[in-house]
Amino acid sequence: MFTYEIHEALQMKFKLTPIDLVQDIAKEDFEQNYLRARRPLILKNRSKNWPAHEKWNLDYMKTVVGDKTVPLYDSSKADPSKPINAPAAEMKFADYVDLIKSTVLISDKNNYSQMDKFRF
Repeated sequence: MFTYEIHEALQMKFKLTPIDLVQDIAKEDFEQNYLRARRPLILKNRSKNWPAHEKWNLDYMKTVVGDKTVPLYDSSKADPSKPINAPAAEMKFADYVDLIKSTVLISDKNNYSQMDKFRF
């Protein structure tokens, strides 16, 4: 019985279909053709008119949550003697933003203007 179930599962074929992408969509159209139909949809540029699109830059986030301590992870291999997903270090978010900006400035001065406009 078990062998048959595995064989049957391996024989299943998946029908992959493209996902629609739209710039804008009416609420009724979304509900009828995607929400009720349980079909995925990519909504492109929906946040362009949201206040957060302009407001949420590194300086704003630094002001709002700069005093919070955040974990920092690196790309080193896991150490079996340490807890799983242990951060390599911790620092205040404001200090982390400053570190990001200073690292970008050192590596390429032109990237700072791009990084300053980075949106979360």
